[in-house]
Amino acid sequence: MAGALPSVQAAPQQFIVNFKDASRPSLTVVRQRVAQATGLQVLSSYGLIQKGSFVLQLEDAGRSPALIEAALRALPSVKFAHPDYPLQALANAPTPNDTLFAANQADYMGPVGSANYAAMNMQAAWGIARGSASVVVAVLDSGALFEHPELKGRYLPGYDFVRTVSEPTGTGVARSGGSNDGDGLDADASDPGDASPSGVCPGGFTGSSFHGTAVASVVAANTNNGLGMAGMNGSVRILPVRISGQCGVALTSDIIDGMLWSVGETVAGIPLNPNPAKVVNLSFAGGVSSLGCRDNAIVDAIAKVREKGALFVTAAGNGGGALESPASCDGSVAAGTVNSAGLKTAYSAYAPSTAGTTVLMTPSDANGSFLVASNNQNSDGTPNPSAHTVRLEAGTSFSAPMLSGLVALMLQVRPDFLPAQTIAVLKQSVKAFPPGNVFNACRSNIFGSQTTCACSTSTCGDGIIAPVSALMQMRSFPGQVPVANVPFSLQATGGGASTVLDGGLSSRSTGETAGLSYQWRQLSGPAYNLQGTNTSVLQITAQTASTATARFELTVRDTSNNVQHAAEMVVFSNGEAPVSERVLANDTSSGTASMGGSSGTVVSSGSSGSSGGGGGALGLAWGCLTLGLVLLRRQAAVKLAIPTS
Repeated sequence: MAGALPSVQAAPQQFIVNFKDASRPSLTVVRQRVAQATGLQVLSSYGLIQKGSFVLQLEDAGRSPALIEAALRALPSVKFAHPDYPLQALANAPTPNDTLFAANQADYMGPVGSANYAAMNMQAAWGIARGSASVVVAVLDSGALFEHPELKGRYLPGYDFVRTVSEPTGTGVARSGGSNDGDGLDADASDPGDASPSGVCPGGFTGSSFHGTAVASVVAANTNNGLGMAGMNGSVRILPVRISGQCGVALTSDIIDGMLWSVGETVAGIPLNPNPAKVVNLSFAGGVSSLGCRDNAIVDAIAKVREKGALFVTAAGNGGGALESPASCDGSVAAGTVNSAGLKTAYSAYAPSTAGTTVLMTPSDANGSFLVASNNQNSDGTPNPSAHTVRLEAGTSFSAPMLSGLVALMLQVRPDFLPAQTIAVLKQSVKAFPPGNVFNACRSNIFGSQTTCACSTSTCGDGIIAPVSALMQMRSFPGQVPVANVPFSLQATGGGASTVLDGGLSSRSTGETAGLSYQWRQLSGPAYNLQGTNTSVLQITAQTASTATARFELTVRDTSNNVQHAAEMVVFSNGEAPVSERVLANDTSSGTASMGGSSGTVVSSGSSGSSGGGGGALGLAWGCLTLGLVLLRRQAAVKLAIPTS
């Protein structure tokens, strides 16, 4: 189903009232109390199956629903009272025009039989919420490629917390890796690459991973920009917090500083973060026994993140067995990986959820891979500004940002929710693991066989994330708020023609659209003429030729209670965005994907990560490190180049 559906009007003056268990009155008494409290005649009433809940339709006397709701909430023993909001059938967001979306992001599609059991149906989810720049996701990682076309306009400035400038120990040990940018703490969160001379890093790692950009792209790649991939949340802002340098190693101390700074905590000697994150994503792990989860600094930091009202989402680990630290620590929301059929990938760590830790599984493709953004590096491992790429990689590194992107969508619908409330919805909304399978104890790291395992709640957590269900549950709670649902970033029409920014999928969090007002404004970029600034649809026309990015904001206000919500979107001026690459075709024989380069040949990567190879696979032997955490990713056999001119 495409396009916005007609508005659904609320039943006039119809309310749901719930009374606490110990003092449930009869329907007759409820009618009397409601009539007395509101001064309105009760036209009809009935009890719900839900214990203690009654539906009452009141005469329409022009009274504000908010005032009636307040009067009902003031009745003795009332647990909750609110209008009887209707929910409408979902309108899908338009299909993104990203050229690799349909062929390589089956996990974003609608489920089609057992082969695509775990798919998330993201177009239906985006019909509810496509993201908001008012939600910030901190990506604690190797830094940012700020000019990557898939993330341009998504990044906030960030900070670099890699304190150690050079590796202090001998080769092959890598305590901290060193900053690889020639300095320590500073406000530059850009990624210089984590390459190192041969023999310095464990596992023979010599190329650069650009891991932070890959992780950020799963959260927030520019969707509908005519190239590459789609992100889970194409409007959210990414706060890059650099905590790893050479060899892809991150010290726990740097991670803790980055965690606390990212949520607005004061860190001595460092400017306060003006953009506190609601979600903190860490796609690193230190092995099952390297950190432990009792009485240590990272556990305390997780608790502080939660106190600040943010979720801590982390990768489950790639060892194929038990959860790795800090995914196994209280307060973490751990993300593992299932393939498109809903079976656990061999590399993904797993565990049941506990009282302190939530474990959820996210879908990948049939082979356990994700489409991510990266860079086709120079021979010395530094980023090549003219060779940004999209490629397939495997690992729970990319499960974590998929979950983080979903959480950010949920917080767009209900920005008032605390971490415990959001986690409860995540757990209740999951898709069950495929039935009829028995878990087998397959365990393999990312270099081993790629067999898969059946899951259950006693082995792999609560289930597989289900974005549509999660967002609909967020809608169902009392105390509605408006949700500004703006289009994904798009490219403006050239030649003086108008471009339409359609906010028609905006609604209350309950799905209702009546009684909303709209206000558009331009925040930055070259001047545009604006038409329809106080409607849901804005027409923009460039005043002069320009190749600069512009940013627009839609504010949606609920006229019944004067609550408002704003969302931002990016518009790329004509000619700014890179040209689209060729369509990528799946290679079903090898489970990898390839595309033609400029000469029509396949662009391949080596396994060693040398000389522009983009980084090789990383050994899980790193899991035994006791002083730091290591990134969790595995590059597929080929990478996909995006031309930039």
